[in-house]
Amino acid sequence: MHKQTSTRKRVMTVVATVIVGAIIFAFGITQRHWFDAQYVYLDNGNAAYQTDDLQQAIKFYDKSLGAYKARLRSETWIDKFLYPKPDRRIAAQAAFHKGMALLKAKQAEAAVAAWQESLQLNPGNMYEGTLSAKDAEAAQEEAYVVKYDLMMLFKSQPQLQQGQGKGKGQPGQGKPGEGKPVPSDDPSNKPGKGDKDAI
Repeated sequence: MHKQTSTRKRVMTVVATVIVGAIIFAFGITQRHWFDAQYVYLDNGNAAYQTDDLQQAIKFYDKSLGAYKARLRSETWIDKFLYPKPDRRIAAQAAFHKGMALLKAKQAEAAVAAWQESLQLNPGNMYEGTLSAKDAEAAQEEAYVVKYDLMMLFKSQPQLQQGQGKGKGQPGQGKPGEGKPVPSDDPSNKPGKGDKDAI
């Protein structure tokens, strides 16, 4: 009886070892064939940009951004365990390079939108404590380059800046015939909300 239990334990141990080995083998095969599309598409976009194939470059940059967004939306706990997280800085670089390609293709308005997306992804100041000092400084410099290029584009083409920002427009930019007074235009000398008859 004792010999039979010992044999049974050995068989169970062998079966468990085979199962664990199969799982590790499957994991290895998965890792071997996995690639980070975000980086691959960015590299392909850069290669297309270098050969002046701007439309192809823009498509690859869009695919890189799409890969980043798709991985953010569909990331499961096992993905977080097995694979590196989607890289926000790489997504910001893809948006920046997309803006450069759009500008070179004479699509300035679309370039502005791409650069603004780049700044949303990497405003330059969001990495404190999450990156090394060297990497945080590099991210900040990348954001400064985008801001500088955007500023230079606005300087050379001021019409692109129309509607950008959160401030009020310049006086006289309203639609013709819009001369209706606003309650705050005629403040009362009394404290409170103003004269009720001024509306």
